[in-house]
Amino acid sequence: MYNTSILKTYNFIIVKSSKELILSGNFLYILSIKQKFELTDSLICGRSQEVDLTLDDNLVSSKHFMIRLKNGFVYLKDLESHNGTFINGVKVESNKFIQIDSEDIIRVGKENLFLNSIPVDAGEISLPDVTGSITLKESGMEEQSVDQVTSEHQLDQLLLEGQNKTEGLAGLRKAKKVLEKLASEKENLSNQKNDKDKTKKEYDRTLGELKSIDKFLLSNNVKSLNDINEKISHLDKENEVIENEVLASLRKIKEIESHIKSLKKSSLINENKKNELNELFNLCTQRDKLVLFAGELDKSIHQVNEEEINIKIEALNTQILEWQEKLKEQKEEFGANFESPFGKKRK
Repeated sequence: MYNTSILKTYNFIIVKSSKELILSGNFLYILSIKQKFELTDSLICGRSQEVDLTLDDNLVSSKHFMIRLKNGFVYLKDLESHNGTFINGVKVESNKFIQIDSEDIIRVGKENLFLNSIPVDAGEISLPDVTGSITLKESGMEEQSVDQVTSEHQLDQLLLEGQNKTEGLAGLRKAKKVLEKLASEKENLSNQKNDKDKTKKEYDRTLGELKSIDKFLLSNNVKSLNDINEKISHLDKENEVIENEVLASLRKIKEIESHIKSLKKSSLINENKKNELNELFNLCTQRDKLVLFAGELDKSIHQVNEEEINIKIEALNTQILEWQEKLKEQKEEFGANFESPFGKKRK
């Protein structure tokens, strides 16, 4: 059993579109314990420990209701519960699936469950305390908490009180949603009114641009898109002719480049041959010079008279002997040795 004295007043967040609902996942928020319970494709809620979501509440049946997810939408079915299932304070028919969304509050027994929305501590609408502060007093009886209520009369009175408060909360949510929609519509109308002058200025500016463009086009002898297309077509034809000439020129350039390479190769071959011929020319020149030199040597050889030379040599030998004798006589006359200027004798 939950202690109803811990229940307080909270505010809430509303997921406003099915798209956001699908993207954010689907869950039930249990107010009394402030926890989220993620929904699966099919879920059964009740007081039994064998169901998917167990609520420890003596006003909840063992298998109280079922929730099913299909194609992004959430459906609820009451499983013939004893005290019924309420959507926004209205009791739903048993064994019949009804579609619910993030604007709806599910109440079973003392419990309020919020679909895809979480009460928070700040916001515009306060969530009334549904059952936490409810006490019952009858004549001759002291005040009793909800956990102490046992009579059918007290139970009916408690459920009615919870139903009324849930209906009030649902009404507040609906009113808030309507107010937000009306405020948004008012803002849109105000924006349209305020934007009228801006739109007029934009229109005038656009007309000015159009006039300026028309004037410029006329100055270039352009009246319509056909004129431009004809000029573009003419340029395309000229470009095609130029492209063909360019391709032909490129082919000629390739031929010329090939010819140039051939000429360069021939020039290099001729240059090598020229160098070889120059070497042969130098050899021939050297040979001719050697031939002339050999001729001169031969001529000189043949011009020499060995007999005359021998006679001259003999004459010279005789003269040499005579002068050697004269030298010897002079040495004997003046002395073989004499003092030198430095005090030493020289022979």
